[in-house]
Amino acid sequence: TNKLIEGAKLELYESKKKTVVQTVLSDNKGRFLFRRGKIKKGNYYIIASRRGYVFPSKKLKGKHSDSDHKNLYFGSVFRISKGRIIRMQIPMDPVETKKKR
Repeated sequence: TNKLIEGAKLELYESKKKTVVQTVLSDNKGRFLFRRGKIKKGNYYIIASRRGYVFPSKKLKGKHSDSDHKNLYFGSVFRISKGRIIRMQIPMDPVETKKKR
């Protein structure tokens, strides 16, 4: 959960229509950027996915920050207004595999 995840797929959805507005991949430092030109004022949510990980994080649910990151995001709807830059960290939990005995 505290690890930055390269190659995570992030989809920005318009909340009312539930349509994908943009899809991006996180870079080698786990960073991502949605291009503002395609995003209009309104309500949105993000869905993150990456093989081997689960979103939203259950380990950090209900927290606003952890030891290394602030503005944790768990899939709730947020508002984008003109000129506003959204900064958030999207925690994902590693999939736990059951060990064979």
